[in-house]
Amino acid sequence: MMTASSSKSKSLHSQVGRDIVPAYPSPSYLTCPNVERTKDSCDSVHNVTYVHQKGNSNSNVGILYCPGFQSSLWGSKSRAIWDWCTARGLECTCIAFDSHQDDNEDVPTIGRWKQDTINVLNEITQSPRQIMVGSSMGVWLLILAALTGPNRIAGLLGIAAAPDFTTDLSKQISANTTLTAQMNKQGVCDFPTVYHESGYYRIHNEFLQEATKHFILSPRSLKAEAMPSLTFLKDVPVLFIHGKHDLDISYERSLALIDRIHSNKSYDATILVSDGDHRLSRPQDLELICHSLDHICNQLLL
Repeated sequence: MMTASSSKSKSLHSQVGRDIVPAYPSPSYLTCPNVERTKDSCDSVHNVTYVHQKGNSNSNVGILYCPGFQSSLWGSKSRAIWDWCTARGLECTCIAFDSHQDDNEDVPTIGRWKQDTINVLNEITQSPRQIMVGSSMGVWLLILAALTGPNRIAGLLGIAAAPDFTTDLSKQISANTTLTAQMNKQGVCDFPTVYHESGYYRIHNEFLQEATKHFILSPRSLKAEAMPSLTFLKDVPVLFIHGKHDLDISYERSLALIDRIHSNKSYDATILVSDGDHRLSRPQDLELICHSLDHICNQLLL
């Protein structure tokens, strides 16, 4: 386990395009079939938002970035990773997960976003192997996608990893009488958060229940199915970054993932940011993310 200080003043991200402000491309859309349709009136397909840039022809490794729950396509981390890839001529693909749900539409689920990730990996990315970079929920989705195609995974960088985060949501809703009453009556509640402009996340009970099918750290639903093995990741570079002041998802979650991958709690693959929060979006955090990508690429001899 390593500890990172926030005292570094020079930001690798800030050096990328220092003289020229980079122009970020407009999103593209991949049409995907809906999985587990819950309403007869809904469409059979939906659009997955992504951006993609090709890498140099001599590179056989790309970067696939998945953000956190209800994060925007061009957040600070996706911009930093995009700039880092551009400066090195590497392929880069960033996904945004649509969490909006109208009355006549399906509730977006972990299962759907998992399949979206798999579809983008298979249909949009071009390099034979991908370094998967995930933030918060994105780490969970990338690991689920990697389970279906481990041969394409060149490495994994997890930022404030939040696998099975719906267990935390369920517990907090159950502990709040107002939210519990709202959920019981309507099947949905407005969960307070500082991360959304509305001041809340709209959480559907269907979303929480469906997520139990995809747990990778927690016991799986009522059937107590065995959790999937993550040891396939021990053969590729894996690194996790987590803030010690993360009040949303404890850094113990990242340590638990390393334990599941390597079966060795002493394995040194976690950087704990002493004053870091869940977002890890400050300039020094973005610098650390870029340096971590450099580290993984050096291990791959890129």
